[in-house]
Amino acid sequence: MTPYLERRGSSIAGVIIGILIPLTVWWACLSTDSLAFAWGCAVVTAAGVWTLMFRRASEAVRVTGSAFHVGNAHLEGRWIGHIESYSSSEWKDVVRAGGGHRVWLSDRSFHPGGVRIEVTDPDDPVGSWLVSSRNSLALAEALHELVQANGISEDRN
Repeated sequence: MTPYLERRGSSIAGVIIGILIPLTVWWACLSTDSLAFAWGCAVVTAAGVWTLMFRRASEAVRVTGSAFHVGNAHLEGRWIGHIESYSSSEWKDVVRAGGGHRVWLSDRSFHPGGVRIEVTDPDDPVGSWLVSSRNSLALAEALHELVQANGISEDRN
């Protein structure tokens, strides 16, 4: 089985927002008439915002020999059921219609497509995962290989 790895990354809009938030804090803090205070607030805000941005951007989607991982979440291969890959326009409709309390969603608005994965674990309250991807076809193929490598039929219920 060929392992699959994809870094989630960050959008241009996310980077711009990460720059604008500290600048806005700096500008708002200028009302105190203390330039040192304004710069201090901006630096602390920038450190916090950029740390959160880096953590979110460094999240990975991985398919290993035994499981599917999205960041810290993982789904064992034996609990993967039916897998569907969606293109850009289809993916937007699936995310809009497919939400709810029984769906685990990991979406990046700047990814063109995604994959729906049925969860067959009877003890898991989540019925399916919706995961966006830069290359949804490759991700779906890697998941199919994972299921086949574990000798599991995707058609089971």
